[in-house]
Amino acid sequence: MKTQDDKAWYIGRRGELLAEEFLLELGATYVGALQQPHDSGLDCIALFAKDDGTPIVIAVQVKATEQDINVRSLLPPSLVQRLQHTNVPVLILLVNVKHNDIYFTWASDARPTTRLRQATPEEKAVLKQEIHNPRVKVLD
Repeated sequence: MKTQDDKAWYIGRRGELLAEEFLLELGATYVGALQQPHDSGLDCIALFAKDDGTPIVIAVQVKATEQDINVRSLLPPSLVQRLQHTNVPVLILLVNVKHNDIYFTWASDARPTTRLRQATPEEKAVLKQEIHNPRVKVLD
């Protein structure tokens, strides 16, 4: 008999796999899960490469659900704030595991009124450009 814990594990794992597939479709050369003693809010690291071989590193937060995703849904404000202060760009992925829908935003752009972007072919092309041409972040 399935328990709530089994179902939650399944939803989370399926969301991680769909997120990994999404990142590989964007051209990631490596996607690795983070094994951490405490929850930093980051689930994996994705590596990309510029045409000249220069590495690009992004961190990823994956939120998986079976519920319909409200295009304004985000993570708790305290987590988003923590993700906004990392020293690498953080991509937030919301994954509907029932319909294989992915919505995303950069942590740096996340606000309560931010509209999430659906992973359409057009938005994926824009995201790929954003990954390869990141905004420069000045460390605090």
